[in-house]
Amino acid sequence: MTEPTTPALLPKTARTTLKLLIILGLIIVLFIPLQLIQGLVDERQERAASVQTELTRELGGAVALIGPLLVIPGEAGAVGFVAPKQLTAKSQVQVEPRYRSIFATQAYTVTTTLEGSFELEAGVLATQLAGPQWQSAQLSVLWLDPSREALGMTAQLGPTTLTEFVSNSFDSQYGGRSGRVDVSALGSGGRLSFRITLKHRGVEALQLGATGADTRLEMSANWPDPSFQSPNLPLTRTITDSGFTATWIAQRSQNLVEVVRGAGLPTFVTRAGWLGVNFVESVSHYQHVTRAVKYALFIILLAFTAFFLFEVTGGLQIHPMQYLFAGAALVVFYLLLLSLSEHVGFVPAYAIASVAVVLLLSLYARVMLRGEKRALGFGAGVAVQYGLLFVILRAEDYALLTGAVTLFMLLALVMYLTRRVNWYGNA
Repeated sequence: MTEPTTPALLPKTARTTLKLLIILGLIIVLFIPLQLIQGLVDERQERAASVQTELTRELGGAVALIGPLLVIPGEAGAVGFVAPKQLTAKSQVQVEPRYRSIFATQAYTVTTTLEGSFELEAGVLATQLAGPQWQSAQLSVLWLDPSREALGMTAQLGPTTLTEFVSNSFDSQYGGRSGRVDVSALGSGGRLSFRITLKHRGVEALQLGATGADTRLEMSANWPDPSFQSPNLPLTRTITDSGFTATWIAQRSQNLVEVVRGAGLPTFVTRAGWLGVNFVESVSHYQHVTRAVKYALFIILLAFTAFFLFEVTGGLQIHPMQYLFAGAALVVFYLLLLSLSEHVGFVPAYAIASVAVVLLLSLYARVMLRGEKRALGFGAGVAVQYGLLFVILRAEDYALLTGAVTLFMLLALVMYLTRRVNWYGNA
């Protein structure tokens, strides 16, 4: 009795199914090193954050200026504080990274010029201060950090140039510098103009308290990615690759004069609306790498799909180990991206890593796909994938749309190329 023969279509169909299962298994295997790389990204990001915290503490943190204020002593411990009628601040900021090992934080040096005038009707302050001591008044500029010192300060009030300054003594929660000045002209009613220049070193943010009745802040910096602080956003702003300029305007309806008895500062200081900007990277290179790793399985799947299409449409046989080596190269891309971005930045690192992997895969595919044209086509496809991934990573607002359209187009391409494939293998 003759044994039944197995139809020819079964072995071929079984081989195709087995190959698909192997490819799926390889993708699952490659998911393990991708997770390890993601863990390494998280570890490096935590280390960078720790170093940035240390550098911020050493460099003094953010600069937050308040003032200037006229401080006029009276009897029985009463102190009168006078805020400017008009205040225009102009800040020139030079941002530069400060490094510890390969980790950096964005520090800056700022020169701020404060100009404006004090105005007070005759007798208004005298009625609130018993025996105001006009000759012992002080012109003061304050800042939030009591341990901070200005790198330099010059001041002029009316015709008087101040040459000596002492530390703030009004409130232990605030730092600052004060210069003694005779303001008898203001005491009898009048207008005194001022011009003060300050120089500070800071980290992460720069702020100005809007204590004047009319406050205007004009700031320019060589920082291309400012984060403006709400709710007091700038009235105008211009941002380029080399830096930004911005202008804030704030108006206050509360009194410009307040008397405090004992230690402390007036409410118009403690409740000052802040105008300013953060000099912190909105998206660090670690965040970019994290987002790139999330697309890794998608990139690997596309590459393996291309190999499989070469098999079913070109009559090639690609060994699972060749799939694995190609997948390993695609995984190493993210390790290269992480390590290089810590030294040269994300964009150059992405360019170097992607070119290296594309060249490696193209040379390997020359043998694996048995032809230069196929290898060049495969290499070009991988290059296009990395190009699209870069666009997705940089265009945050359109990342989902770009990814969805790209996936649809690639699926349509695969369906088109395999439209005539006889998956059953029969005649």
